[in-house]
Amino acid sequence: MSYEKQETDPKTIRLFYGIDEIFKKAQRKSSYKAASIKKEDGSADFIRVELSSDAKDLMKDYMEEGMLIVFQDLFSILSGESISHDVQFTPTGGTATQVTYADIADNENYRTINLDLIDKKIENAVVDFVLFRWYALKGIDDEAKIHNSEFLANKKDVSNLSLALRQL
Repeated sequence: MSYEKQETDPKTIRLFYGIDEIFKKAQRKSSYKAASIKKEDGSADFIRVELSSDAKDLMKDYMEEGMLIVFQDLFSILSGESISHDVQFTPTGGTATQVTYADIADNENYRTINLDLIDKKIENAVVDFVLFRWYALKGIDDEAKIHNSEFLANKKDVSNLSLALRQL
């Protein structure tokens, strides 16, 4: 769960995504992919395919771009104005971490499972966007197309699922 209710006036839901967590998920997915893509000698192509640790700063830029695209659609449907990127945030009962977050209106008329699903779809979309941009940068066009398609599908799901949050 990467959200919490803010008891402000008006009430909001803060959707936040840890930079380290997104990076680890994207890196793990790229590692699995690298194990299945073989070089001419039959060995796994980790150097070319896997998201490397030294690319984390670049990944932050991709994460921010992906979040802006997802939330641009969401903000056109729900009340929300801006995204804060790469900032220190301490969730209730948690520890401080670097996150990207956005606040949306909390109409308090939805099932929590809808919010959980939207949260997961946003996270998946951002991971897929990071991998799309990584593979495009590395010239691995087939993988870039796959992750771009996944990103667009998750982004569409976020918009469709947001109906549950629009209920008044």
